[in-house]
Amino acid sequence: MTRAGLRPVARQTRAYFAPVDRANGPTAIFDPSKDSGFELDAPSAPWIDLGWIENFKRTSTSQIEAMNGGTAGAVAAQARHGLGARVDFEFRDWGKLQMALAGGAEHMNVLATDASALFSRNLFNFLSAFWDKEAGKPVLDEEIGNAIRLTQGGKVVNEATAKALGIEPAAPSTPAAPAGGVA
Repeated sequence: MTRAGLRPVARQTRAYFAPVDRANGPTAIFDPSKDSGFELDAPSAPWIDLGWIENFKRTSTSQIEAMNGGTAGAVAAQARHGLGARVDFEFRDWGKLQMALAGGAEHMNVLATDASALFSRNLFNFLSAFWDKEAGKPVLDEEIGNAIRLTQGGKVVNEATAKALGIEPAAPSTPAAPAGGVA
């Protein structure tokens, strides 16, 4: 049967992951021959349920090289190196864990390097548009400042961020803004 003839077995995909202690510990590998009793709603340690996901895509990052030999450098064999894969997907529901993974929290930094660079460039371009060289800081009017403020005084004030974290947003205080900027 060709790949084109394969039919999807499932309509939904659920994701699980196991944190890795890169300094001391081995990775957790799911082996169906040993772990056939994997409870989908209550996975055993170290597995953590990420919930339902959409648009799952796996891309191989392995490299294949020709090994030349014989007359005129004919290809004698092929070798794989740099074995790896990249997975991309979208969370259907968001919680604290999903925010930590997508945001690249220090203890679970799984944000792809190119995505991190894209975020950095976007942030730089945004701040450059409002940067005051003399003041050495961005100067935002109150409307823009309130629209982009996530936290204030150590509390989450942005409604969308609070909802994603599963908490109630704090009421933003309105301190007197310094001339030409937002506190």
